[in-house]
Amino acid sequence: MTTRHAYVSPGHRASRTPSGSRTAHTGRLGLAVALLLPLLAACGSDDVTVAPGAGPEKPAPAPSATPAYCGLKPEGQAERTQDGMTFPATTEYLGKSVDAAKQLAESRKLTVRVVGEDGTCHAITDDLSTTRVNVYVENGTVTAAGAF
Repeated sequence: MTTRHAYVSPGHRASRTPSGSRTAHTGRLGLAVALLLPLLAACGSDDVTVAPGAGPEKPAPAPSATPAYCGLKPEGQAERTQDGMTFPATTEYLGKSVDAAKQLAESRKLTVRVVGEDGTCHAITDDLSTTRVNVYVENGTVTAAGAF
């Protein structure tokens, strides 16, 4: 049986028999893939939950507890300047209803963003705004506030 070599790239040849079947080069590649595949699969995260019946099951990690007041201070904050930006005081918003807090903010050309309510934090953008008051609300009342 004769073997022909087709030019693939410098230093590499693909071998085929006259009938077109592949020779040992393909067998070595298949062996390498078969040996490496289980190793690559083992590199995955331990936090993966497998489908039922696909092997030993591992429960998904529990979500982290909601941070108190979603990171806001229950005492509010005084007016502050950071990196040349002045953020408004937020202490006057504490104890107010959401509607009253929004009215107070509008009178000062500010906006109110509710970052969490009744034990749940909302997804928020991580941008700085000197015209926004962030509030945490429990039973309709502002219980923590901050500006960022």
